[in-house]
Amino acid sequence: MSRSTKLVLVFLLVALVAGGYSYYRQQTQQQSRWIQLQQLEGSILDLNEHLGKAAEDKVKNIQRQIERNGNQPAELAVLQTSQQVRDRTRVVVDTLRMLREVLLQKTGNANGAPFLTHPNESATVAQVMGGSDQPGRAARLQQQLMAYATYIRPLVGSGPAAGQPADKWAATTSFGSTPVAIALARLTQLENELLSYHAAALNTLSGRVVASNLTTRMVPMAAAESNVVAYGSTYKARLGLVSVLSNPTMTMTANGRPVPVTPEGYGEVQFVVPAQKGRGAVQPAYWTGTITVKISGRDSTFQVKVPYRIAGR
Repeated sequence: MSRSTKLVLVFLLVALVAGGYSYYRQQTQQQSRWIQLQQLEGSILDLNEHLGKAAEDKVKNIQRQIERNGNQPAELAVLQTSQQVRDRTRVVVDTLRMLREVLLQKTGNANGAPFLTHPNESATVAQVMGGSDQPGRAARLQQQLMAYATYIRPLVGSGPAAGQPADKWAATTSFGSTPVAIALARLTQLENELLSYHAAALNTLSGRVVASNLTTRMVPMAAAESNVVAYGSTYKARLGLVSVLSNPTMTMTANGRPVPVTPEGYGEVQFVVPAQKGRGAVQPAYWTGTITVKISGRDSTFQVKVPYRIAGR
């Protein structure tokens, strides 16, 4: 073998080794990207589980508050809407989860495995989502998402979730020949966005349920046995702390006439003492007060009879 032939063979060997190393490095980098994508998707899946549980708790809290409010008809309608939102969201989430399972099964990847065995499989994705295997899955998913977007949009209010979900979802349901790792991540992201709109809608509905806005404070109070005490006699009274309720809608009356209510929840009672029947003697009398306040969605009225004595002039 000539020296020149040996040199050519050496160059070919070096080129093959370099090409093989470059291919290996590309494959390693690609595998690393797949792993990172699957780890990110796993984190979003965990977040979705928490969002779903939080939504269930929100509906239960709305129901408990409505029960405390006495099951008012208007608020029962809010509860019914909240339950409908929950149920419709659950249907779409179940569809997304079902598609995940089908894609995993058809591409030879185990459900629940930490990493995909065939993350780059794409031909099967095209068949599953819209090919000969089951025509129209992606199209039906898009229709389902569009219907949900139309339903949920009026309920999300003007918070961070406000917007047009249909515009976003229409562009993310065209899978084509997408690698299965990317297709799964897309389904997970759709579920996350869906649950975010769900949470915003429940927050809006929760705001329509009147929570009790009664506030309480402890104040010292003294009540004398008698407001008229003779010189040298024993004065007796009770001293203690009482809990005082206040509410912006609280109203009070004294002897049937309205009295002003302070921000602290006290009624400022003043009235002209009626004339005595006799003269010189201290005569017993009383005045009646009412306190009306909304408690748990209902107007409640409390009455009190306060004795006092009218001294002669």
